[in-house]
Amino acid sequence: MLLIAKNYLFFMLSRMFKVAGNQETYGWVVRLQEI
Repeated sequence: MLLIAKNYLFFMLSRMFKVAGNQETYGWVVRLQEI
């Protein structure tokens, strides 16, 4: 359940930060994986 929540959170973040560029979105991926 927690994994689903993290994936959903990343999905929302990736949509919001898509304008900022893929590199910054990748930074969020790394941070979420460390949690």
